[in-house]
Amino acid sequence: MDSSLLNLDFGPVSVGSLTARSGRIMTVSWKGGSKPEGAAAGPGSSLEMGEMYYFGEGREQNLTEAAKWFRKAAAEGDADAENYLGDLYYYGRGVRQDYREAAGWYRKAAEQGNADAASSLGLMCHRGRGVECDAAEAVKWYRMAAEQGSLLAENNLGCLCCSGDGTEQDYEEAAVWFRKAAEQGNAEAQCNLGNLYSGGRGVVRDYAEAAKWYRKAADQGHADAQFLLSILFREGCGVPKDPAESLRLCRQSADQGHPGAEYRLGFTYLFGDESLRDEEEGVRLIRDAAAKGDTVAKSMLGYMHSIGMIVGHDDELALRLLRESADKGDDTAENNLGDMYRTGHGVPRDYEEALGWYRKAAEKGNAMASNNIGDMYRKGQGVPRKCAVAATWYMKAACRGNDAAQNSLGDLCFYGLGVCYDPDQAIRWYRMAAVQGNRAAKASLEYMESSGYGRGGRGPGPRGFAKMLWESAMNGDAESENWLGDIYLSGDSDIEANWREAAKWYFRAAVRGNAAAKCSLGHMYLEGHGFSQDYEEAASWFREAAEQGNANAQSNLGLLYRNGHGVPQDYAECGKWYRKAAEQGDSEAENNLGCIYSDGLGVTRDYKEALKWFRKSALHGNASGQLNLGLMYRDGHGVEKDHDEAAKWFFRAAEQGSEEAEKELARLRSESSGLFKEE
Repeated sequence: MDSSLLNLDFGPVSVGSLTARSGRIMTVSWKGGSKPEGAAAGPGSSLEMGEMYYFGEGREQNLTEAAKWFRKAAAEGDADAENYLGDLYYYGRGVRQDYREAAGWYRKAAEQGNADAASSLGLMCHRGRGVECDAAEAVKWYRMAAEQGSLLAENNLGCLCCSGDGTEQDYEEAAVWFRKAAEQGNAEAQCNLGNLYSGGRGVVRDYAEAAKWYRKAADQGHADAQFLLSILFREGCGVPKDPAESLRLCRQSADQGHPGAEYRLGFTYLFGDESLRDEEEGVRLIRDAAAKGDTVAKSMLGYMHSIGMIVGHDDELALRLLRESADKGDDTAENNLGDMYRTGHGVPRDYEEALGWYRKAAEKGNAMASNNIGDMYRKGQGVPRKCAVAATWYMKAACRGNDAAQNSLGDLCFYGLGVCYDPDQAIRWYRMAAVQGNRAAKASLEYMESSGYGRGGRGPGPRGFAKMLWESAMNGDAESENWLGDIYLSGDSDIEANWREAAKWYFRAAVRGNAAAKCSLGHMYLEGHGFSQDYEEAASWFREAAEQGNANAQSNLGLLYRNGHGVPQDYAECGKWYRKAAEQGDSEAENNLGCIYSDGLGVTRDYKEALKWFRKSALHGNASGQLNLGLMYRDGHGVEKDHDEAAKWFFRAAEQGSEEAEKELARLRSESSGLFKEE
């Protein structure tokens, strides 16, 4: 099992809190309430009187009085009294809290060799309380105390050896100090020693040994150890895989408020075995963990709010939680932020911002982010469409087991996009994805195997004219590839219609720059022929073809802008593309441009301009243009009312199968007794 599963990356020490990065720095222990072994029992010296008041033995506990007697003893140079005074000032017990005063007394005692004082002084140097923050000074005092057997100092010195603060990073030395404290029963040190064995730092990686030390600490109620041990039981590392034991330990840790355990337990309640489902409790635990700053919990909760899963849909909260988690370096949150900006859900669509977040996550090894970057390059979202670059990113994700990337690599190999056309390689990638349950890959695999691909087979065998086209297309002629795509799209006497084969040849022609093939791919995505309907992908292909001057693509891109499909609704942009196509004589665009002027969409309503374009479309034989021209004559918009002229155009549209035109024609006939000219 990879140690990253346990978050055992030792880094800078976070004093006073456990992070598996450095282990837990143990704090100054308040000694009041119970007399330590070896403390004086009866009256005599000032120290003994101070201890009696300090512990409440032989006298009623009175810390103010204890401080008075300790001060007398300290004046005589008693190191134990100096240490006691340090404790009282550190916690503000019996005296006003004063870290500087505490540090002063600890230093006096430590300089006389008092181990407890040296340990406490080391902590203050490390925290910068009462003294300047100085890790090297902390190491000095920790080492003095540790060499005298101070458990606190042994553990804390081990932590600094792990982090390299104030000393050279040395995991082997850390292991020595953790072991000394651990063997004396210190739970913090036991957990930290377990971390070293899990990560293979300073010791040979040994999950069984890690489990042993986690178990010792867990049996003392150590929440971190309970959680980490639960992970080992879940993964079956160093111990037999035991979901029940893993769950028990996770619950124990969560009951103590451990955020990592709360998240894991909450996740189990939401998405684990059906018998454990408890959505209310699961959400509560994940929220609690997120409130405590757990980055994974914030990431998950943010994602849930972004899609409205279980919790309410809240884009603002989702964005905040994901940003907070991403700012702490959580790669899942970075990827999910990329998704929000790429899709424009909850934020304005921003491909540049999306790509930035995806790259951050991908650099940390996030396979989904690498796949998403591949998608952006394949689709040309915010970057030039470059299938070769897409293939590079897909490969990174696919090698990490991402089934979506494996399926996409299969597509690239099958269509010959950015890589060599290679059906055999396509089948290999499809199989990898299919094994993981990828439905698209399963469908592609079934198609290829049933169509004769693989082991040198090149798929459906064309005949006649199509065979000649196929030979030319296999030599890389874009026009032949596009033509062959047209044949497979509709079928002919030699070839049965086959959307998948059509797409293959259109793709091959498109990457060679063929505008007609790009437009055809746009239509296939628009209609959902051979692919799942995808307006955004359709818009991408139409745009590329439109910018090359393809009138059909320009007209369809205008339609997408009008309806807001795959692009933001934008009547001005819609009109721009309609006009480009209409000026090339595209009858559909002429009619649609007429509608823009007739309805006043993004322009000032202008019936005369509308009439002009409807007439152009009608004369080009477009049924919709003929119907709309008839309506203009019927209503007298941009022209004098003329029912005979209206009827003429209704009739022409009806001849082409327009049901609406037939209704309008019948309505005119019922309203007038006049004779209609029919051509």
